[in-house]
Formats: sequence, C-alpha cells, structure tokens
Amino acid sequence: MNTFLLAREWGQESNASFRRQLLQHRLQTMALSQNKTIKRRHGTGLLGSVNALSIDNTTQQFMISGGANSSINVWNLESLDSNETNILMDTHNAIPARSSHRFGITDLHWFPFDNGIFTSSSFDHTLRVWDAATLQEAYSFSIGEIVYSHAWSPVASHCLIAAAYRSPSIRLCDMQSGSYTHSLIGHTGNVLSVAWCPKNDYVLASGSADGTVRLWDIRKASASFACLDVHNKTKPIEQTGRSHYGTVNGLAWTHDGTFLVSSGTDDRLRVWDMKTGLNTLRDFGPIIHNQTTSFAVHPYIMTPSKNDDTYVLFPNDDGSLALINLLDGSFVQRLSMHVLKRINCVAYRSEKEQCFTGDMSGNILIWCPKPLRDPLQASAIENRRNVLQEVYDSLTNVEVTYQ
Repeated sequence: MNTFLLAREWGQESNASFRRQLLQHRLQTMALSQNKTIKRRHGTGLLGSVNALSIDNTTQQFMISGGANSSINVWNLESLDSNETNILMDTHNAIPARSSHRFGITDLHWFPFDNGIFTSSSFDHTLRVWDAATLQEAYSFSIGEIVYSHAWSPVASHCLIAAAYRSPSIRLCDMQSGSYTHSLIGHTGNVLSVAWCPKNDYVLASGSADGTVRLWDIRKASASFACLDVHNKTKPIEQTGRSHYGTVNGLAWTHDGTFLVSSGTDDRLRVWDMKTGLNTLRDFGPIIHNQTTSFAVHPYIMTPSKNDDTYVLFPNDDGSLALINLLDGSFVQRLSMHVLKRINCVAYRSEKEQCFTGDMSGNILIWCPKPLRDPLQASAIENRRNVLQEVYDSLTNVEVTYQ
C-alpha cells in the first residue's frame, strides 16, 4: 500500500484509481479500536444485550442504542474525536429501563431529516416517537403485538412509519395525526422487516416468515404489486414465489435504489436488481450465519461516495461481522473478537470511518481502519531498511579463512 501511496504522491496514479485502492486497503485493515471504548450501559446477563443501534443522518454526532432491558442510551460521538490517547465514552443521556418501554427494544431509527426526533419499537407491542433533546415521549402507537422492526422513508414528504409486527400485515402509522392510516395485507406469515425505497416516496419492501419479499405501493389498498422469486428468471413481477428458504429477517436498499438486499434464516444474502426484479445470483459463500427470528437483522449498506463500490456489513450469529463487496460478491474481511456472542446490530459513521456493533453480551464495540503512515516517510524508512540489509549481507557473506 505504501508503494501505491508513493506513486500517487508523484502523480503516477489517477484520483479514481487511488481512491478505490485506498478504500479497499482501509476496509481490509479494519480492526477493533485499541484506544476508543464505550462503557457498558445496558445491564448484565440475559437482559444486557444490545439489540439496536442508529446514528443520526444529519450530523453523525449522535448515536442511540437500545437494550434487551428496555433502556435507550444517547451517545455523543464527538467525544471520540479528541486526540487523547485512551478514550472511554459514556452516555450523553438515557431513558432508564422500564421507565417507558416495559420490555426489550427491537429497533431504533432517527428521523431522516432532523436529529431532534427518533423512534423506538419494542416487545411491549408499542412504537414510540421521542423528542431527542428532552427524551420525552411525543407519540405512542399501540400496535397490539410484538413490533419486530419499523422504518421511516428517507425521501418522502409524508410522515408515515411502517411497522413490521407479529402479524402477516404491515401497519402504517402517521406521525402527524398520531393514528394509523391503513394496513398492507398479503403475506401469509409474520412480517419481520420493512424498508422504504430511497427513490420513490410510496414504494415499500417487506420481508416475512413466509419466505417472501414483497413490494407495495402504499397508495393502493390492493395486494403487493410484486413478489420477488429466487428462481424466476423471466417474470419477476409475480404475486407468488419464494425469495428465501427461511424467514426473511432483514432488508436494505442501496442508496440509489438500484438494488435491494435481503437476508434470511437460510443463511443467505440475496441481491435483487430492482430495474428487473431479478435475483442477481451473487454468491457470498458460507460466511453468513443468521438464524434470528425475534427481531429484524438489518444488513448495512455502505457507499463511501458516489463513485465508490458499494459494501455490505452483516452481523452474524457467530459473533462476527462480515464485510462484503456488494457488486462483485467478493469477501473483504471478517471482523471478530473470537467470542461466540451474536452481533445483533451494526451502524457506520462514514465521516470518521468508524463502525459500531452491538452484541448479546452487552458490548458496543468500535472498529476502525489502521492509520496510514505518510508515504514519503514510509519510503524513507524502507530505504533505510534496505541499506541496513545490504550492510548486513556484505558482512555475513564475507568468506572466513583460518591461518
């Protein structure tokens, strides 16, 4: 990598080529941070699990975490940006366990356009809207069953929150009126995951225990307009089909809406071309371990900039985080502490190249690329090493004679 950096220093590499190589190197060197840690704040034992993480989209300054003990913590990530040698980050603010939600948190999301609002869902059958400044509850929707996950639209003019809950239907909650608009009916098993299209205000994807991924136009009261079929190569826009051979427990769109990624308990990630609705047949190999059915497991889509490749971060049941190139299916690396505690959630702070994971043992861990050395300095060090090696070789290769 230092050779490449030096070539760039002399203007021998294009900006695009340099950026791709640098990004690949940065991702390949990601490791557990040695000088930045986060204090455990979600309890211990079975109720100490960290179930959800979310970083605000507007400033990337704040992160929220939700635990199995029903607590929600707010973290000021700017405290990680100091030049101190060792940093232990503690909470900025918190909603104590059982002070609002009665049971564990299943999902958390910041409002896409303002870090003054975030939402939480829980095993206590509710979806709640919070004022982030005061941590006071603004709205509460009683869904009537366990809410596995929920989603805001990143582009919509409407204020609808889609809720996936222990039911074959999807509930649409209107934050402006504080009531429900309608339900989307078509699945035959519980819906675990929902994701709004980033290019169309009214298109929603859903994944269910019936093994299907469905697409909906929420303006229409009719059934879904598509069911993605893993085998169909000619007519993807069907009402019947099968997307996974197991429960579909995670969905994520690429930022341009070109692809939809689904995860299932068949230990597969599938990438769907949304121009055609067809399975792209990406084969990621035996690196996905995913049997979670108690809440959604969100694949995290990462595109550092417009011209960069797109990557997927996926939290595994075996305690590892898989980092994969989405477009060519290549495996970049596997992040692990060698502890068999399931990773439940992942969030990425792109401006600082910091990845956060929450796991069953109650840890929130920080993963960062190794720092780069100055290329000219690295070259000078390498030259000194070569000179020393030549001196050493000249001394050790002298023939010894005895008189």
